[in-house]
Amino acid sequence: MARTRGLAAWCFLAWLMLSLSVSVESLVTGLVLSLGAAAALSPLGDAPGPWTLLRPRRVVPLRRLVGGLAVDCTRANLQMARRVWAPHPRLRTGMVVVGTQGRTEGRSARSAC
Repeated sequence: MARTRGLAAWCFLAWLMLSLSVSVESLVTGLVLSLGAAAALSPLGDAPGPWTLLRPRRVVPLRRLVGGLAVDCTRANLQMARRVWAPHPRLRTGMVVVGTQGRTEGRSARSAC
């Protein structure tokens, strides 16, 4: 039962984030689907519940992880903005053309990526 509870909690949190709706129907549907997915996945092994993130020994590493992620994302966005807005961008544009073996209507002799 403990396995199912943790998996159901994670599935329900994922449902809430993906559905972006807080109606009674959406919550009941998410709960039913979460319990079904947790029952199907529980034989695969243990999964810690989301409440384990609130343990004091995990708060500092979690804060460090989130802070590092924020710094890395900000740095990457600033670097990309600098490259895009530079007067002479070093970005080379182009197209990669790869030959394929398919000769049906759905596939052509050359495919662009």
